[in-house]
Amino acid sequence: MSQGKIKNWNNEKGFGFIQSNDYPQDIFCHISAVKNLPKGINPVVDDIVTIQVKSTKKGLQAVQAVYPNANNYTAEPIQAKPRPRNNSQTRHYQDDTSSFSFMPLIIIACLLVVGYYFYQNFWNNDISETNIDTNINALSHLEQTTNGSQVETNIEQNFTCDGREHCSQMNSYEEAKYFLDHCPNTKMDGDGDGIPCERQFNR
Repeated sequence: MSQGKIKNWNNEKGFGFIQSNDYPQDIFCHISAVKNLPKGINPVVDDIVTIQVKSTKKGLQAVQAVYPNANNYTAEPIQAKPRPRNNSQTRHYQDDTSSFSFMPLIIIACLLVVGYYFYQNFWNNDISETNIDTNINALSHLEQTTNGSQVETNIEQNFTCDGREHCSQMNSYEEAKYFLDHCPNTKMDGDGDGIPCERQFNR
């Protein structure tokens, strides 16, 4: 271990150089090598320290720098210098604040426009689709009614009451239904449910 003194020190960068009679050149010292100074106390010029030195490619460097009687040192702590406030920055900040104050109004206006657009499109589409479905159902019902009437008319035109009474005499369910509904004395609906010849025609 050798003794030296602080030759110069940069508090902002956290390093300096130590001068010692035991070494031909100044010794670089980083703040991390200073081991026993109280927190907030920084090295100052002419402070006496005990150092352990190593040689590096860049030169001599202090591995440790120990302050004897460190509690007696009352170097001033580092105080950050307040940065001067730039008027242009102040104006820029005020402009940004003014811009942000209008942001909620802009967002609300955009939401109203989008909502109105969707209301107009989807509401009109729903009304149109409802009208189309109603018209289709009406046409379908009319077609079914018309077709049913035509089928029934055709059936009535094809069959006539000729005295047959039993299922075994029927050629189709339609014929049996016609005889049951229009001809007297038929014996084709034993359970009286209006469906003739259920077993024969799998009804």
